[in-house]
Amino acid sequence: MFKIRINLLILATSIIVGLVLAETAFRLFIEQERKRLAVYDKDLGWRGKPHGKGVYIRKSDNIRVEYKYNRYGYRDEDFSPAPSVYTRIVLVGDSFVEGLEVAYRKTFHRRLEDHLYREYPDQFEVISLASQGYSTAQELAALKKLWTVVKPDIAILCFYTGNDFSENLRSRFIALDGEGKIQFRVNTDSWVKVRYCGLKRWAYENIHLIFFLKNLMNSSLRMNIADTGKRTMSTSPERRNNVTRQLLFAAAEEAGRRGARWAVVIIPSKYELMKADSSLAAYVAETCEIQNVPYLNLFSIMSRDCYYGRDAHLNDRGHQVLEEEIYEFIDTEMKGRSHDER
Repeated sequence: MFKIRINLLILATSIIVGLVLAETAFRLFIEQERKRLAVYDKDLGWRGKPHGKGVYIRKSDNIRVEYKYNRYGYRDEDFSPAPSVYTRIVLVGDSFVEGLEVAYRKTFHRRLEDHLYREYPDQFEVISLASQGYSTAQELAALKKLWTVVKPDIAILCFYTGNDFSENLRSRFIALDGEGKIQFRVNTDSWVKVRYCGLKRWAYENIHLIFFLKNLMNSSLRMNIADTGKRTMSTSPERRNNVTRQLLFAAAEEAGRRGARWAVVIIPSKYELMKADSSLAAYVAETCEIQNVPYLNLFSIMSRDCYYGRDAHLNDRGHQVLEEEIYEFIDTEMKGRSHDER
């Protein structure tokens, strides 16, 4: 029995030493691509790590960008809680707004604030509430969660047609009743589950070996081991579209109820542009028209050279084009209500 215990101890020690050496090798010799710092959030699924910073890398497109998050876990500078002395514009969205692929000063939301400042000094500020992989339901939840902090005069949802339709089917955040109407889920996870999910997210973000193996199984081995918050319901394309329409309705109603002006910016994917398929963008535009919501449809404005070659996201030019169009949109459509009228 004593010999068996010794052998087990040697085996366990060998495994631990091997894992430590592997982790050390990954940290010293292998750059982690697509790695960002995120923490578990029981209401949102995840968000950036408050005050976290790092380098985002995509070697195929020579992307190497330093980033940092503010106290709330979003890629923006810290801002004062409401009420603000400026007319406050809040952009909600996913990775296309977060913009980890370009330097912070070149993101369209930062360019927009600089542009507004040049034209209207000390009148506007732009805040980004965006996180990689968010669905419309998560974007709405983030806006509601931080509403008393940001309290926007103008709230703009940036809708990416490339994957927002499918991501809106995440069962972690919504459910469908017998008639196909959406019901927003309220987090009821136990204290133990919340701590477990937090630990799992921490391990994924901080242990390079786990990060590498998870991404390897997801991509190369075609194994779906996505976070439970990303699991989607199986349904027809028609119902998928209807879910998105209901979410857009709910978001506009929530903003209106809270006294903010609401608008939608429609960002197409480069693959839709290559196929000249504007059907999804047109569906979102039609949804906005039904509710009389101002919108900016970028399908006929964006071009293939606004995106990276391998990565699906916007490059520097794409962020510049997007900022210029949103500026004109705000200047003509959304600027009418002043801070004092809120």
